Amino acid sequence: MLKRAPLYVMVAMATASMTSTATETTSDSVKLDKQVVTATRSNESLASLPYTVQVIDQEQIALQAQAGVDLGTILGKLVPGIAPGDNSVSSYYQSLRGRKVLVLIDGVAQRTNRGISRELTTISTANIERVEVISGASAMYGAGATGGVINIITKKAAYEEPTFRTEVGLTTSTEKRDEDQLAYNFSQSVSGKKDIVDYYFGAAYESRGNFIDANGDQIATDPNQVSRDNSDSLDLVLNTGFQFTDTQKLTVGAEYFNEEMDTKYAADFGESDPAMLNLPKGVLGNADAYDVQPREGLSLERQPKTERKSITLTFNDTDFLGQSLTSQLNYRKNDYYFYPYFGAPLYLVTDWNSAAASFMTQLGQGVESSAALTNAVLTNSVGKSAITQSRIQTEAIDVKLALDTSIDLDFTTLNLSYGIDYIADSGEQTSTAYDYDTWFESGQTEYDPTGGVYQAGPRSESETTAVFTQAEFQLTKDLTLRAGVRKEWITVKVDDYIAGEDELNAAIYSAQIQDPALQTVAGMANSTAPSEAAAAALLEMVVNGAASTLEAEQFLTYSDTVTERKGGKEHFSALLFNAGIVYDVNKEQQAYFNFSQGYTVPDMSRLLRSVNVFTDVNDPGPVLDSTNVDAIKTNSFDLGWRGQFESLQAQSSIFYNQSDKYTEFDKVTGVVELLDQTEKVWGFEGLVNFYLTDKVSTGATYAYTRGFTETEDDGWVALPADRVSPQKITSHVTYNNFGAYEISLRAMHMSDYTEGHRADEKKAPFTGYTTYDLLTQFALPAGHLGFAIQNLTNKEYQPLYNQVRAYPSTGASADLPAQGRTVSLSYSVEY
Repeated sequence: MLKRAPLYVMVAMATASMTSTATETTSDSVKLDKQVVTATRSNESLASLPYTVQVIDQEQIALQAQAGVDLGTILGKLVPGIAPGDNSVSSYYQSLRGRKVLVLIDGVAQRTNRGISRELTTISTANIERVEVISGASAMYGAGATGGVINIITKKAAYEEPTFRTEVGLTTSTEKRDEDQLAYNFSQSVSGKKDIVDYYFGAAYESRGNFIDANGDQIATDPNQVSRDNSDSLDLVLNTGFQFTDTQKLTVGAEYFNEEMDTKYAADFGESDPAMLNLPKGVLGNADAYDVQPREGLSLERQPKTERKSITLTFNDTDFLGQSLTSQLNYRKNDYYFYPYFGAPLYLVTDWNSAAASFMTQLGQGVESSAALTNAVLTNSVGKSAITQSRIQTEAIDVKLALDTSIDLDFTTLNLSYGIDYIADSGEQTSTAYDYDTWFESGQTEYDPTGGVYQAGPRSESETTAVFTQAEFQLTKDLTLRAGVRKEWITVKVDDYIAGEDELNAAIYSAQIQDPALQTVAGMANSTAPSEAAAAALLEMVVNGAASTLEAEQFLTYSDTVTERKGGKEHFSALLFNAGIVYDVNKEQQAYFNFSQGYTVPDMSRLLRSVNVFTDVNDPGPVLDSTNVDAIKTNSFDLGWRGQFESLQAQSSIFYNQSDKYTEFDKVTGVVELLDQTEKVWGFEGLVNFYLTDKVSTGATYAYTRGFTETEDDGWVALPADRVSPQKITSHVTYNNFGAYEISLRAMHMSDYTEGHRADEKKAPFTGYTTYDLLTQFALPAGHLGFAIQNLTNKEYQPLYNQVRAYPSTGASADLPAQGRTVSLSYSVEY
């Protein structure tokens, strides 16, 4: 007999979601669960799929989702192959099998060519029904799905009568218990059905205060990917269905999400360093150059925010010319603000009146001319920086049309899906400049806009058209074959482009060469008449010499002109295949093998953002000719097994993927390069859940990933930890008193990862850690009470993102710890 399962398990099995309702038995033997998933583009039995699939159900999400905890953090704890979350608004470092994940919401791909990686933090868990995760490249979704697919299913009406649900929650640090660090949430929903109409409306609000580390200290503001401390979010979801006939239904889905930071604490870039011409230590210093602290007194009119608007129309007809039709139209618009940040260019600003006087004095003392000039300039110069705030705006229209049909053949039934996808999107990134002197003199707290708004990469538009077909049929009673093909055409257009760095750089130095004192010094140094030409030549020599001395050529260079780089178009196309086979060993076990191809076009604006005076000063041609621009195709293989027995569910898979391109992110300069070099990733994933008694269960997950890229000079070089998540192990012990109450102790271990550090110092090492969570839930006469302790042992550690981003330089402001122990209390009731 099957043991009675707990309210939730550590992870939803690829073969079953063993919640408290999954207690049916069969008369002869346990059968693999036939749960239906939709992340494959159509409703399909999970047990028929030849790849690794996990379903995270509502009970699992609800128990993990305490105030201040986002979906990315939850998936990092429940899905073996996904790296843990990091308290930031971005899921950039949460790769899956070493590749990027395509996030869907109700089947709508959230991708645009201007990628931001905030999809897992821009929807409240209160409005989520379940999450489906497909690991490995997906040919059926094309662009973006090289690592896998995460499909977020929002809640719909479940009952005829109007049903209300209210939830409140509060989270506090155990190390510092003032009201400034509290996080709390409130959500309210109503759903029901009336005649042909069903409806669900959910509103969720969350407010988070200061984050506190294991030592009871406030964690400083992170200006890099932006932390979620001291921010408020509002998520509104509306799903309405109109059942016109027994076979025809129109669904309207709309979501509005807004999250804004509201903090009085500024980011800390360190005190000024005389060895760096009085620039703050965090500009070029290592992560251990200073102890990052909150700076009270922030004055910033527009703090970081995320705003997302989306509306989707879906029409289903289960009897359209004898087939099942699904058509979908989606429009979405996103607006993102970041924290103001240092960046190129750095400036050398000289008091040329004082320099001229010093130069003449030293000459009069008999000092050699070049030495006198160097002394005069360096003692009368300071370094300054451009301080800009990025804003990214994207807009997209997405159209899908798919048909499912079954064809009876002599020896089997052929299930066939086919259709067409179309998406048009646009995106642009701009930077608002702030006055350096005001910021510096205020102690890095006051941001006074100069009025300048500059381009941070060219505006881009992309258009994707794809046709696909997918077939499934049984070769024998125990052998099922699935295969498909997708043809994709992508056109990307970028506008003419004036780099913001070029404009900022030219404004500083073109003004300086007008200085009569500089012209006088230039004439004396070169034995010529004072002139702008002589001033420009001297200034170029001085600035570039300082850049060499500081080893900051990537940020500091002389240029007094601005070049407009021409835009253009690029066309990409690919034929993508997938084929997989499932073998039913018996009623309890399956083995499967799958091959699938993924395809992605790089983020053009991000890739071309670094095309400026620092990278192509000698060849300011068309922007698309200034760097390697190409699409990336990934071949993915998955060999797996899954089983469901009387008291045990388990699955395991060995995977391998390979591409002929490698995207490198330089943590020092922020430059992204697409390199023509092979990249390969392999690993193992496994999970198990075992029911010791009717009330006690235990389980574990394991994920091991390794990746390498083949360089021309050094051969095969290990990928850094931000690309391939370090080894991760999770485990749990759960006691469930048949739903009356449940207590679960959970552990997560991240192993050290140093391999990616050996060949290149820019690839940061990672120091592992182990954390524990205690999660409980109690059924009351009305509703449920939840009590949770996160980081039970108050472990002091740094998340993966903070470790790799803070090393070796320019990310020192991200050298921040994780949150310490927190206690959460929640109450929910349905009525």
